[in-house]
Amino acid sequence: RMLRWALKRLNLGQAVRDRNGQKLQSRVDFIQVCALMDVYEACREGQIAPDEVEDKWQASLTRWESEPSIAALTAHANDGMIAQITEQFAHLHDLDSGAVPVPATLPDLQAASGSTAASEPTAGPSTFTNPLPTAAFALSALAADDAETAVRDVKDSLLRRVGFAPWIGPTQAPTPEHSAGLFLKGAALPGTVVALYPGATFAIDMRMRASDVGHWMDPRVKRTIVPRHDGAMLDVDAYRPERPNPFAVAQHARHPPPDVRPNCARIQVDFVLDSRNTTRLLGLPDYLSPFLPVDWGAKVSQAQALHNALDPPDHRSGVALVALREVYDEELFVDHRINPYRPQPAGYIPHDIGAAERTWCRWVDSSRVSDGRARWEQFVKETGMLPAGAGADEAPVGAIGPGSDAPPGGGEAGGRR
Repeated sequence: RMLRWALKRLNLGQAVRDRNGQKLQSRVDFIQVCALMDVYEACREGQIAPDEVEDKWQASLTRWESEPSIAALTAHANDGMIAQITEQFAHLHDLDSGAVPVPATLPDLQAASGSTAASEPTAGPSTFTNPLPTAAFALSALAADDAETAVRDVKDSLLRRVGFAPWIGPTQAPTPEHSAGLFLKGAALPGTVVALYPGATFAIDMRMRASDVGHWMDPRVKRTIVPRHDGAMLDVDAYRPERPNPFAVAQHARHPPPDVRPNCARIQVDFVLDSRNTTRLLGLPDYLSPFLPVDWGAKVSQAQALHNALDPPDHRSGVALVALREVYDEELFVDHRINPYRPQPAGYIPHDIGAAERTWCRWVDSSRVSDGRARWEQFVKETGMLPAGAGADEAPVGAIGPGSDAPPGGGEAGGRR
């Protein structure tokens, strides 16, 4: 009995330290994104000159570091991202309405006299021995060309409308599993939502249900896990959107190579439809919901599926990629923060090991964070987010305030599980 009591006390102590680390990292991430949203709005409205961006950044950091409520930080960051995403989705809706031709479909073959293409393949071990291409081959080639042309047209239209467009190309930081990376063509201001992660979102309660645990924990299932600060996890490989969305390609953003700093940050975003919005968050117009690249991942019964079809969920949880600085015709890199308590992929070098440890429910030894002052000093040292004119012994009230839950241990952020 005494041993069980001692182990319980030990586990509770570790849980307290873990939760403190989770709160700290969620505050760091949301403070950064809140400041980026302020810089984005100021730049877009022409309120500041290019050489004033750094001053605006520092002023916004100072403002949001003194905000004690994690709810206020989350709401400001979410509203700023939703405003941009709404505009991006509106452009997609316009293009989908006929501004750009859709990919061609392969028509049914019909017998035609006098055609130069063979209706039936001629004898031969390969197409090189066929003097004339078959009609099926010719039509499929035309359809593929039309599809590629349509995709280019959509991205070129986004470049003209939005100012940038995401593209996939050979990465400068290849891994044994990935040779493609995410590039931005055009220019994006600091704080711009440059891409979204597609996939299925699993909340904490979803992963605890027996019907989902077996599927979630199956090591044979290919998964790319992206964590959120509220405990939910996004599995990129578990869902593919029905409506193509050229912005839903954030999973191709690679971890930066050595001596290269990330130019993007990963942050959670919540989509709440206008018609069912009972929160204080900025809503997304209902007519843009088909472009959402995420859905809930829990298995449901037929009755639940029918209920969801008749009464769709009022919100969905996703993850966005936000530019940390001005980005101009370059590859996008983001710190993957792969779970440091599991085997690391070959060639992976953590960019910020402290952030990864806090994200994945572990933190430093309690002797280094014995009180609020020590936590503040470590916070300043690791993040560099010290208010202008303040010293390490001048921590603002609420600088290490309450935060939201972080993901439980397990899985990997941006990596294979």
